[in-house]
Amino acid sequence: MNKQFLAAVTLAALLLTGVVPAFAEEPLVEEVPAPFETVLSDAAEPEATTTESSVEPAASAEETSVATTTEVEESTPAVSSDTPTVIVKFKESELDLETAADREIAEDIADIESVIVTEHLPDANISVVASEINESAEEAAERLEDNPLIEYAEPNYERTLDAINSDDAHRALLWALENTGQNVNGVMGTADADIDGSEAWGLSQGTSTVVAVIDLGVMYNHGDLANRMWDGSACVSETGAMLGSCNHGYDFENNDATPLPEIPLVSQGTHGTHVAGIIGAEMNNATGTIGVAPNTRIMALKFGLDVASEVKAIDFATQNGADIINASYGGTTFSQAEYDAIERFQNAGGIFVASAGNGGVDVIGDDNAATPTYPAGYDLPSIISVAASDQNDALTSFSNYGSTTVDLAAPGRNILSTVTTTGVNMAYGYLSGTSMAAPMVAGALALAKSLYPAATPTALKNAIQASGDTNDALEGTMVSDKRLNARHFLEVLAAGDVTAPVITLTGSATVSLTVGDTYTEEGATAVDETDGSLTVTVGGDSVNTASDGTYVVTYNVMDAAGNAATQLTRTVTVTSPVVSSGGGGGGGGGGGGGSRTAKKRSTTTATTVANPTRELHSSATQTAVVTPTYSFTSDLTVGSTGQAVTDLQNLLTRTGFYAGPVTGYFGPLTATALRAYQQAKGAAVTGSVDSATRTLLNQEAPASANVSSPSPDVQATLATLLALVAQLQARLQALKASGL
Repeated sequence: MNKQFLAAVTLAALLLTGVVPAFAEEPLVEEVPAPFETVLSDAAEPEATTTESSVEPAASAEETSVATTTEVEESTPAVSSDTPTVIVKFKESELDLETAADREIAEDIADIESVIVTEHLPDANISVVASEINESAEEAAERLEDNPLIEYAEPNYERTLDAINSDDAHRALLWALENTGQNVNGVMGTADADIDGSEAWGLSQGTSTVVAVIDLGVMYNHGDLANRMWDGSACVSETGAMLGSCNHGYDFENNDATPLPEIPLVSQGTHGTHVAGIIGAEMNNATGTIGVAPNTRIMALKFGLDVASEVKAIDFATQNGADIINASYGGTTFSQAEYDAIERFQNAGGIFVASAGNGGVDVIGDDNAATPTYPAGYDLPSIISVAASDQNDALTSFSNYGSTTVDLAAPGRNILSTVTTTGVNMAYGYLSGTSMAAPMVAGALALAKSLYPAATPTALKNAIQASGDTNDALEGTMVSDKRLNARHFLEVLAAGDVTAPVITLTGSATVSLTVGDTYTEEGATAVDETDGSLTVTVGGDSVNTASDGTYVVTYNVMDAAGNAATQLTRTVTVTSPVVSSGGGGGGGGGGGGGSRTAKKRSTTTATTVANPTRELHSSATQTAVVTPTYSFTSDLTVGSTGQAVTDLQNLLTRTGFYAGPVTGYFGPLTATALRAYQQAKGAAVTGSVDSATRTLLNQEAPASANVSSPSPDVQATLATLLALVAQLQARLQALKASGL
């Protein structure tokens, strides 16, 4: 059945039957640990600690004219900042929140579901809502998922920073860039237990790259950062709307263009400034520290440690051309909205660096395979999960780890960088945590993107893992068992294939058919600079021309080096033939635009009575689904890509072991699902496909999935619902006629 019918049935059934959501006894709010205290060091330069460098305070809202990035209607009731909220993703085939009309429909659905829309994220097709009844965010999300127009609903999960407090303050010692065995905070280091930062600068310093820092704000007027900030004079919002001028980024917590740290929360606010300095503090300016990529640009994106504001920050980075995102934060809850936003950034060519986390409340590192941390734990080829090492090349006690879930280590203990003591004064201080390790990797990626701007996320991830310094102390704790080496990383890229193939569609990207027509797949071609012509994999929807529908066919290809081409799509629309109505036509009534329905409204004259024939026609014609058989011929492990991994994910999904997206990339989620499968089958639990596991997989029998037509009872129920729709439309028309 089409979306207009589905939307109308939902509204009619809820309004006319008086469905009322159940009440919970007490609202549940996820407890967030208190942030770690930041301890500042003496300044690296004497004058930096004795002289306070004032920064002009941000202009007031009355003095600054900035286009806001979130559209909230004037009638939206105020919601307390501590009220739990829920992220609601609408099905794109039903509603398009980039249109004002469909945002109104979303508001109406919210009223019916007893929730309040606090904001829309149009580019993600998401509304953030708060419940009007006494229930937890989890309960509200579960209730909302019953609505057929909603793709998913989930609590607006909170995120915490991955920084560890340090109670020592010392003179600037940049051991992470160049370790000579010097004493740092009372511990002697090991010579060359560093990332070879100074050696890498002879090849690249990160020119013409942009790293987005999603954090609690950046003191962009700091003397070591002011000249290294992203300009922002022609920035656009997360939806692509022109904003005019942003102060080097955007604040998605307070919805303004001034992403400075909050002055009352300097202990937290210094976190983002510290991260920014690790990535790109200026070099040769006679003050302070040096970033891994001293010529990169920092885009400051402030968020509220929740997924909704994080999604907007990620989409802002995507829209404004950031090359890399640094995410020095995490949480233990999976978020589909967070995953989708990172995937959009990946599809735009971006690479996402995430800290692996610092254990639980005991601050003792955990195995991320057993207790995943997100966003570091998502199964996406563009995500690099980073653990923390110390100045003796050991894994720090606080760092999370994972042989299939964490990619590599980087220095993360006793790291000196830029901070702010009062929110307006610049200083330098030490912090520890995987929060400090992630920006080391982000800076190294900026060095690489400066030299190889066309390098794909897959090529960069493979190279940075392969090029690290092997260390016995890290063996078995991460995918690569290595610690970052920036110089070797650039050398490996220089010797490898880093360019993705290019796909060209054969025929049009949009096809319109009438029910009963035959669809012929024209395919696509692909060419790679190194490998030449490649065969394109056709996927996505299977086009069924027996009934109305819209189908998206996908085209993908990957070269021998693992560089994935930008996916192309073809949209096929199948519609019933237009049948002209006979007779005298009766009274007019079609004025005023008809009833409000979901996206893709009819181009014919609107009527006040639904057309049950067309709706029943689409529901009565079903296509039998046949589960494919598979033939696995090669070993697969974390990092593997291609059709074999796609087949594995499909098989594990069908057998109930895998609930993630089918990406063709073998990551930690796939490995976890495979371990569960192996355990259930009595096989050796390895998390990878070996000869024994291949035998089990190839013995999986296809499941029968024949689909029968609806029974007479179901058809009668549909007819009753259609009658309710007609009643509702008549009542709405009467209300309009009376001027209400």
